[in-house]
Amino acid sequence: TSLYVAVTSFAGVAAVRALSGGGRLPGWAAWALQCTMAGKVAVLVAPETSLYVAVTVLVVAATLPSMLLAARAKVKAEMGASSGMVGAALSAHARQAQRMSAPQAWAHATICWAIVAWNRFAFFEALQVIFGRRPSDALLIGCLLGLAGGSILPAAARHLPTHSTLRRLGLLMCAGGVLMVILAPPLPMQGMAYCPHFLPMHLCPRLWDEAHVPFHAHDDPAIYGMGAAGAREHWARWLLVMPLASSLVGASGLLPASRSGVSKGFLTVASGAAIGWYAALELLPGYGFILHSLVGGSCAAAAAFCVFLLARGPASPAASPILALLIMVVFVSIPAAFALVTYFPPEALDAVRENVLRKSGMDSASEARSSLLVVNACVMAALALAIKLRQSRESSRDDRGPGIKSHGMAYPRQSSDATLRRIGLAWLPTMCNACATLAFVFGLCYAEADGGEAVSVPGFLLHRDGAALCLAPLFLLLCSDSMLLQRFAHRQRYAPPVAVAAASLALSAARQVAAGRYAAERHIAVHGDGVDFVWTLRNALCLLCALPSLALFVRFLWERGVLGDTALLLATPLNAAPLLFSDLSTTRA
Repeated sequence: TSLYVAVTSFAGVAAVRALSGGGRLPGWAAWALQCTMAGKVAVLVAPETSLYVAVTVLVVAATLPSMLLAARAKVKAEMGASSGMVGAALSAHARQAQRMSAPQAWAHATICWAIVAWNRFAFFEALQVIFGRRPSDALLIGCLLGLAGGSILPAAARHLPTHSTLRRLGLLMCAGGVLMVILAPPLPMQGMAYCPHFLPMHLCPRLWDEAHVPFHAHDDPAIYGMGAAGAREHWARWLLVMPLASSLVGASGLLPASRSGVSKGFLTVASGAAIGWYAALELLPGYGFILHSLVGGSCAAAAAFCVFLLARGPASPAASPILALLIMVVFVSIPAAFALVTYFPPEALDAVRENVLRKSGMDSASEARSSLLVVNACVMAALALAIKLRQSRESSRDDRGPGIKSHGMAYPRQSSDATLRRIGLAWLPTMCNACATLAFVFGLCYAEADGGEAVSVPGFLLHRDGAALCLAPLFLLLCSDSMLLQRFAHRQRYAPPVAVAAASLALSAARQVAAGRYAAERHIAVHGDGVDFVWTLRNALCLLCALPSLALFVRFLWERGVLGDTALLLATPLNAAPLLFSDLSTTRA
């Protein structure tokens, strides 16, 4: 049946286009038939539902302005040709006839949105057939929002200016629908599927009826009991929706006030605070307002630091104290947060979190410290990236030479360090290196704290031996400073990550070899043989054979010079031993 529907739909569209192209079918009839054929595609998705009628009506409403305006443009072109218009004047006259006025565009959008709202039950049934269960309320709202935004885009793209408000609103609605589907924030049950209790006269405004009740996270405890994972409602996800939505509004320029630098900076700081509070509420439940304020405040301070540091315009020495104060807030909040989770236990935990902690064998303080390590690692990485971008901007200005203007300002030719020193930001490169190193250390501590089995990346990196490989690219953010890396050049940037990854693999292999030696000593003491000692010796020799090539590779990346033929000839054959005889994946890697 599905194949029959698909073949007949495509064949019908091809026949209609052929007839309309030959002039044997009027334009309105060809449009109506193509809309009908396009609606048949809904049968392929959910044949048991009434989705065909809903999709057909929505396609008709979305493409109706194109058909009407095309017919009007054709009439205008014929009238212009009869009045003597030719060439560019005739084309401009036809293009003007295809433009929609603002009232027409908003009327079209209102009709499309009303159709989406009226057919919401058909879309509910279609999603229920696709997923085999009741769709969640966030999935439904996201799909309806995406359909409402997508239904006005065909007409807006063809018949409205590029920067029209309705076109931006349609794109914003589509992006908002995607965010609702991905983040799945919880929605209130009253007003969605159940009647509000506070309205008089038995009024019951709601989005769904008794036959179409969406799945809600609150249903899990009633079905599976309070110990079920996922029974906790994550209302803090709305704090994650807010910064993403404000970013979309600011990027789209839908509100004129959001286009100014001050409003964008305020939205960035507010987004940082919202993300921090989301992390605090989700990762540190039951710890009270003080700890949540520390985490949210540190994220807000980090966001403000990035805004002040990366703001366009003339650099001023007055920004240095502000940046130093913000970075101090971030660094002071880190030990304070760790002290709070260590010495002050949480006030209360829900049944779900207690069940998870009991099964994992962790206590609330250990879990909170692991969560703080993740948050602080992300904050440090964001700060290092912001500083690196600022230094790269100053370096790009240095390459322009004297007399070259950028954004209305002339920059003299000098080094980026001298430029940062002139505006009182000479400490930024050292802070960038410190932040990148701290992000790496926090990530490693998180991998060790969770026993090496909880790093949330797929495959081999689940193990703590692979955590350093995942975190090594953080050292690409290193830059030349006035303390430790005075002669560090941009061409040497790949040497630190490779050196860290190689050292991590070597240390991991050495740790496994040492563990085998201890097991061998215990085995000899009990059984009197040396079987495990042979394994330890073989893998230790394989590890030693792999080290010369690693050292030569790191030296090549650091010096960028040609290596001697003798060193390569001596080190390359040694790699065959770990590849053929080693039992450790870290040594072979």
